[in-house]
Amino acid sequence: DGMEQIHEDLANSIWINEGGIPDNNIDDYNKGYIDDYRGYNLAAEDESRAWGDTYNTRTHGTSVAGILGATSNNALGIAGVAGKCKIFPLKIAPFGTQSLSYGYESIIYAAVNGFKVINCSWGIDNYSDINQSIINFAVSRDVAIVAAAGNDGDSRLVFPAAYNGVMGVGNSWPDDVLVGNSAYGAHLDIVAPGEGTITTSNSNVYTNFGGTSGATPIVSGTLALVRALHPELTNLQAIEFLRRCTDNIEAKNPSDLQKGLIPGRINMLKAVTLNPFDKPSISLVDHEMTTDGGKETNRFAIEETIHLSLTVVNQLRSADGFLFRLSVVSDPQQSLQVLTNEV
Repeated sequence: DGMEQIHEDLANSIWINEGGIPDNNIDDYNKGYIDDYRGYNLAAEDESRAWGDTYNTRTHGTSVAGILGATSNNALGIAGVAGKCKIFPLKIAPFGTQSLSYGYESIIYAAVNGFKVINCSWGIDNYSDINQSIINFAVSRDVAIVAAAGNDGDSRLVFPAAYNGVMGVGNSWPDDVLVGNSAYGAHLDIVAPGEGTITTSNSNVYTNFGGTSGATPIVSGTLALVRALHPELTNLQAIEFLRRCTDNIEAKNPSDLQKGLIPGRINMLKAVTLNPFDKPSISLVDHEMTTDGGKETNRFAIEETIHLSLTVVNQLRSADGFLFRLSVVSDPQQSLQVLTNEV
C-alpha cells in the first residue's frame, strides 16, 4: 500500500528504472506509466500526488519492504531476506487509507515491466474471473506471484493467494506454531515465521511486525534469491521448487481442524543449496467432479458416488510411474469415504 523511499535502510535497495527522468511528468518509456523511476504510485490521480511518490502514512508497506529488501551490511537497522536483490515499490492504496484500489493494476504493471517476483501482502475473500485472467497474464510473462493467505484464522479462500499460479503464504511463530489468526487450508502453499519480525517503518524508525503480511515477504525474498541463483527456472518452476524447500511442522500444530491443511515451513538453507532438478514436483492444476451419469457438479446426495478427475503437472525433474494415494483431509462429519485411494 506504499513505501517510504527515503528510509535509511531502504533507499539503497530500490531498483532504478534507468533511462528515465524523475519527476518530469512524462512517460519516458512509452509503456503508459509516468515518472516510474524509483517506484510508481497507481493512486496518484486519486490523491493529487506525484506518480513517483509511493509514501503512505500507513506504515504497512514500508514494514513489508524492510523484511524483503532492507539493505545488508550497511551498519544500519536490519538486513532484508533477499540480500542484494532490488525492490521496486508500487503504491496501490490512496494516501492515508488501506484500500486495495489498485492491487491488480500493480500486477499488470509488474508483468508489463518484466519483474521476476511480486510480493502481495494483501487480499480479499472475493473471487473474480477478471482478476484470475490478470494473474494468468502475469504468469504468462514469467512473473512469480507471492501473496498473503489471510488473517481470519480459518480456511476460507483469500485472493490473490487462492488464484491458480499464485504462491499463498501462512504465518507462524518462530517455534513453528501457526499464529492463531493465520489462514490455513487449500490456498496455502507454504508457511513462514513472520510474527514478531523486526523491520522498517516510516521516518527511519524500526518496529515489530507480523501477520501473513509479514510472512509473505520472507517467502518472496527467498524466491527472489532462488530466481537469481537459478535463472534457468521459470516462474512456476521456482515456486514449485521453493514449495519443496520446507520442513514439516504438523507435529507443532496438532489441531484436528487444521490436520492436513498446514503446508511446510520455509527452509531458506534448502532453497539456496538444493538442486531444483533432483526430484519431480507435482502440483494440482484443476479438478472436476461428476456423478455416475457423467454430469459435472459440486453437490451430491447421500450414498451417491463421486467421480473425481484431477489435472496435475510436473514442473521439475522428468519421471513416470507415479502412485497417488488419496485421502480425506477435512471432514468433521465423516461424510466421505474414498473408494479408490490409489491411482
